[in-house]
Amino acid sequence: MDRLIKFHKRHLCGRILGEDGREVLFDNASLDGLNTRLLCVGDKAEFEEQCEERGLRARKVRFTMFHKSPV
Repeated sequence: MDRLIKFHKRHLCGRILGEDGREVLFDNASLDGLNTRLLCVGDKAEFEEQCEERGLRARKVRFTMFHKSPV
């Protein structure tokens, strides 16, 4: 299951750990209308992978499980 492992509130970007063990980066522009104040480490993620020069990026990111204590 793909999960949020890190989120930088100041820079509005983060990392998702995929089921295959790869880390995928995302930024605020990739979030699908989500209020970033609701993000918590461990939230389940759904996204499309996009390969760029600097590595894997996530686009159309959605989080489907929200915990009570934010990042």
